[in-house]
Amino acid sequence: MKKIAKILAVSAVGVLASCSNPGANQNNGTEQSLPQEQNAKAEEFPDVDIKEINSYLNEIAMARIQDFEPGKLDDKVMIDFAISYLWQNSFKLFTTKGDNGGDMYISDKEIEKVTMKFFDAKPSKHQSLDDYIMYENGEYKIPAADGEGVALCHVEKLIGKQGSTAEYALKFYSAGNGFDGESDPSTWETLEEDERPEHYADGKATLVYKNGKYYLSGWQKTLNED
Repeated sequence: MKKIAKILAVSAVGVLASCSNPGANQNNGTEQSLPQEQNAKAEEFPDVDIKEINSYLNEIAMARIQDFEPGKLDDKVMIDFAISYLWQNSFKLFTTKGDNGGDMYISDKEIEKVTMKFFDAKPSKHQSLDDYIMYENGEYKIPAADGEGVALCHVEKLIGKQGSTAEYALKFYSAGNGFDGESDPSTWETLEEDERPEHYADGKATLVYKNGKYYLSGWQKTLNED
């Protein structure tokens, strides 16, 4: 009983000391930090040279990304884009197996590098895309095929900025395989008329600024009716 009484007495002293010292049990008297989400300051989309944005978005257009609404990017769009981008820009990363030269293989890790670069995200689930691109054992299998011509875009203007988001108006063009990908229409005047890229759609791209970089968060086209 004496031992229990002594423990209770010590506990009582501790409570009284805590009440008399407002700094006790408060991180040694220093102000406790707020949760990270409360401390975080929303980034503002910076003023970026239109030529820089044009180069970035044209690189995306040339890989023939599928349309998606702002904030509604899904795994299939990311995977399809990444494979097309790698096919055009890093073909040496694709491999063949055995005597089957008709199929090419690419690691899903390479896919994730591309999606992180352009979307700051990885596919939540690696998967086959219809019957054209198959996924198995950490690799995508793609049938070898010739090019489909050149797709490109040109930034017409900045539509507007709000917080960390910016929207740009685009014109989309298509050209033959021999075209060098230059997306500035003012440079096409020296080309023969049948060599000039054809304007086939208008649209817009939405970018979001995060951690000092901008990423694609929306891509939409409206096809010409004529």
